[in-house]
Amino acid sequence: MNSQNDKPQPITHMITWGMLSGFVLALLYAVWLGNAGLFASLGFLLNPIAWVFAFGYGAFPGGVMGILVGWFIKQFTENATTADELKATRWQVYLIAFFLTLGIASALVAPLLTIFALWVLIFPPFIAATASTYAAHRYLFQQRLYLEGQNTRKLKNDEKAKNENAMLNRLSDEHMIDDNDGRFVGESETTVESIDHQ
Repeated sequence: MNSQNDKPQPITHMITWGMLSGFVLALLYAVWLGNAGLFASLGFLLNPIAWVFAFGYGAFPGGVMGILVGWFIKQFTENATTADELKATRWQVYLIAFFLTLGIASALVAPLLTIFALWVLIFPPFIAATASTYAAHRYLFQQRLYLEGQNTRKLKNDEKAKNENAMLNRLSDEHMIDDNDGRFVGESETTVESIDHQ
């Protein structure tokens, strides 16, 4: 998880979410298609062969879609420097994440229409598109936290620099450096020395 000090990377973020969600959804969808009992379903979930299936049909396509969606999200959000500017891009990001994932996922399941009925294959693309949109939403949330943290630190640094400059100006107004011994001499002492010298 990204902290406020780590800038979220859209491509990495979407790849991670795409692979994890694709793996889990592929497993659960296979269990649903199998329509087996509880113990048979648990046995399938614990079977390494099922993991290979879930990686090939879920995690790998999810990662590829994550690269593409993440790249487009980066184009929309990389110039945003404030939370308000980022907020202005959210609907473009949501639409890209949903429809791009929907299109790719539909193209991937289309060849399976010769094996499965349409009603069986119509759900996965929409589930993948919804998961992709939620992943994009999580990225925007993390990016907003990052930008707010950056702006807060900038304001604190500016205020600190302003206070330091004010303090230095105050010291320079109240004191002067004696060129002979390098010590600071106050205004009152300078006035007395000037009278003595006269």
